[in-house]
Amino acid sequence: MSADESSLVEATSRAAVVEGELAQAGHLLGGRFVLERFVESRESRSRLDRHEEMGMLDRLNGTQGSVSPGESFPSSARGFSDTSHLGQGNFGDVWEAYDEKLQKRVAVKIFYSRASGTKRYLTWTSATSKERQELKENADECLLIQKVMSQAAIYPQGASHICTCYEEHVSQYQGTDSVVYLVLELCGQSLEKVRKTLGTGLPTVAIVWARLITQQVLEALAFLNMLDPPLIHHDMKLDNAVVLEEGGTRHVKLIDWGCFVWGSSRNQYSNSIGDRRYMPPEFNAQVAFRMPAYTFDVYGAGLMHMELVCPSLKVYDWFTMTQFATGTSWSSIRRALQRRCPMTPTADLQIIKLFTSKTNTYRPDPMDAKDYPIFNSTDTSIRPTPTPPPATHRPIRPRPRPTRPGPRWPDRQPWPFPWEFPHR
Repeated sequence: MSADESSLVEATSRAAVVEGELAQAGHLLGGRFVLERFVESRESRSRLDRHEEMGMLDRLNGTQGSVSPGESFPSSARGFSDTSHLGQGNFGDVWEAYDEKLQKRVAVKIFYSRASGTKRYLTWTSATSKERQELKENADECLLIQKVMSQAAIYPQGASHICTCYEEHVSQYQGTDSVVYLVLELCGQSLEKVRKTLGTGLPTVAIVWARLITQQVLEALAFLNMLDPPLIHHDMKLDNAVVLEEGGTRHVKLIDWGCFVWGSSRNQYSNSIGDRRYMPPEFNAQVAFRMPAYTFDVYGAGLMHMELVCPSLKVYDWFTMTQFATGTSWSSIRRALQRRCPMTPTADLQIIKLFTSKTNTYRPDPMDAKDYPIFNSTDTSIRPTPTPPPATHRPIRPRPRPTRPGPRWPDRQPWPFPWEFPHR
């Protein structure tokens, strides 16, 4: 008997024992087992054991190759039912499912690879060193959000606009042949997709929706700014925000925290990453942001509002490579809007100009900006509409640069460092 056949017999025998015990307990239902109480009575048998067993049975039965990302939900990802495929990114295959433990519908992000030329779900042992690093970064990102959401009580309305990560199932499966995944809040589709939908309707409707969406983004930024130290998303753009539509309303949440920076003054002069097209002019290779910390993300929120009020706008309309080192100027933004959306209300133009000011201290505190009357207004006429004056913060004199510009060490920037995250 071969080694594989021997392992298969052993696994099958073990499954038979489990089946017999479950049947006696009255939990055998149409060939599927409800394991919760049974597992509680067998403390020595952890979730990792069951996960490994299902993965081994998949391999021995030759089903591993047939469980393909985007087509089949892996049986070793236990505790989920009523699964349906949502979409696929460069590294994650996302499914909607009912989580029997949390008793709610969730999004399950299962990591996969196409390095071999065909898509396959990743395990720790099958992942390359680069893929293992990215798996670890995704797990750390989940832990970061859990830490942030533990402080939701300081501003619940703002915290409601952060997409939660419920569980990470990466760390516990290191060194195993089990698929690795995250359990996330079901938060909807990206604002970029919503923007395309807005572009197919009446411009006035798109403008009203854009204002409501931007107000929610500002509420999220206000919450992040209340943390100690403040948390800077550092990659604000439509692709990194999602919206869930229910009953004629849209609820916005921020996602993708791979570029975050803690907004303490000592972290200003550190290496950081993000999409340069949406970075404010003060950003460069040695300067991650300028104080006040919130001004960095408010700039991105201004560009997001610009793209929402003018869905036909293209990136090349307002950003060119000549602006790569200096950021986007207001004159470029205004020309782009005049060309694509000449009927943009003056009030929205003023908001975009204010949020994207080259002087970062003129950008408003999101806690104040979220209450600007424009965001609850349905007036989409072109005539000038009064808006709050620019912020009057006293310019903050930057601290002298360190003699050796570069990454700050653990006593300055809590691990994981933002510059360790590759752009995703």
